[in-house]
Amino acid sequence: MKQIIKNFFWYFVAGIISVIVYANLNKCSAQVRKGNTFIASSTTAKSDTIITEYKYEIKGKQYPIILSKKSAYIGRISKNGNYYRYYLPKEINATIHKELNKDTNN
Repeated sequence: MKQIIKNFFWYFVAGIISVIVYANLNKCSAQVRKGNTFIASSTTAKSDTIITEYKYEIKGKQYPIILSKKSAYIGRISKNGNYYRYYLPKEINATIHKELNKDTNN
């Protein structure tokens, strides 16, 4: 009986590891071309976010602009370590989407 429980435990652990590996293999890399340079940003197939080469400056600190399907934002980390999305004004959003030939669907 102990051998059956031990075998079940190891099969269960192997199954969990297989699911984790499979989930990581399904990630794809979105590539953006900037002149002669290709920039790869790791995204999942479900998410269409792209980290652009553009920067947004707040109080002398520059943050990379991130594009989703409909908006542009920057990611900021608070003093407490929390991650916040700061959505950019519509004019900046429209300009960046236009330059990168992305449809905003608004």
